[in-house]
Amino acid sequence: MEQLRFDLEDERSPFAAIAALGGRVEAEACIPWLRRHDLMEEGEGQRAEEGRGSVLTVRAQKRRADELRRIKQQRTQRGVYDPYREQVWSEYQDPSGALAALDLNRPPVDAIAFYHPFHLEPAEEWGIYIRVDGLLGYVRDLAGLLKGRVFAFSPDSLLAFALSEVFHHEFFHHLEECAATTIEMLSSAQGEVRRIYWDYRNHHYERELGPHPHKPLAEALANAYAYNSFSFYQRARLSFRVVQVRMYQAIMRQCWRSEPPGYCHANHYTGAKYVSGAAQLLAMMLRRRTMAPEALSLLAKCVFLHGHSAFAHKARVPTYFVGSRAALETFAELVPAPVETCTNLFALQLEETAALDLYLAQRRVQEGQAANP
Repeated sequence: MEQLRFDLEDERSPFAAIAALGGRVEAEACIPWLRRHDLMEEGEGQRAEEGRGSVLTVRAQKRRADELRRIKQQRTQRGVYDPYREQVWSEYQDPSGALAALDLNRPPVDAIAFYHPFHLEPAEEWGIYIRVDGLLGYVRDLAGLLKGRVFAFSPDSLLAFALSEVFHHEFFHHLEECAATTIEMLSSAQGEVRRIYWDYRNHHYERELGPHPHKPLAEALANAYAYNSFSFYQRARLSFRVVQVRMYQAIMRQCWRSEPPGYCHANHYTGAKYVSGAAQLLAMMLRRRTMAPEALSLLAKCVFLHGHSAFAHKARVPTYFVGSRAALETFAELVPAPVETCTNLFALQLEETAALDLYLAQRRVQEGQAANP
């Protein structure tokens, strides 16, 4: 059998073209391709410019390791956070019970932030935009409701959780666009470029599939994705952070009840149920009644709508903070490492809770011994 040969330096070879790119391809690389195939829509620029009114836009920058160490050193000098321990233990046991008497209402996340897709011109402005005035206002109102009733959060940690929730909700919309773009690119290999993203966004799938009972499903899944992003921390041994995660997830569940359609249905897609919702969303993009449910579920479980399928890593998605100068300065003081807080709750590492962690671990042992004398 003749051995297949090709020259990686032959400019006519598709293999050579791919090899030339190496690992340097960024999410923006797909924008020229989308333009060539008329898959874009016209829009308005999202960035407010300096000197234009009172609104400013600042892009978040990833901190260097030495900067993070310096921030930790400065913040730990503020002292130990050690709230009422008995109440914290109670909140760990029954987080929803601690919120039962509270009327938690808020606007949906997309009133605080939005995602500008790279399918929308000007595509160079794609990314996540967070309205700082709205975020700070939401956290301030929430802190007022929780004061004297819930002890799991300091003001700084509550802001960190809210910021991470908002970021992950919008990051899901990036995953949504990446899935549609992947299908568009694969369709071109079959000789016919399909307009997946905007047809899906404009609900054209309803012609074949009908409306979804949780419309808009993407908002339910975005809320669920943000909720699930916190669940990772509960896999660790019991600590104060675990209590905070359980309590903030309880806050999210209660807030969903008063949110608009789609957003309020997130509880149907938390945990392992997320895969089913993602498969249903893929069905909307593909618009095929004949697509096997098992195939869609497998794609949703292993390929699409997960962090590994994003065209940009979480820390590399362009993230902008929009607001008044005063709000941006306040935010910068409260959250000195916004990218790291968005992606991995870095701000929580600034609180010294070792004594409280030890108390919780010992208390669980005591409770277990009492239950099994």
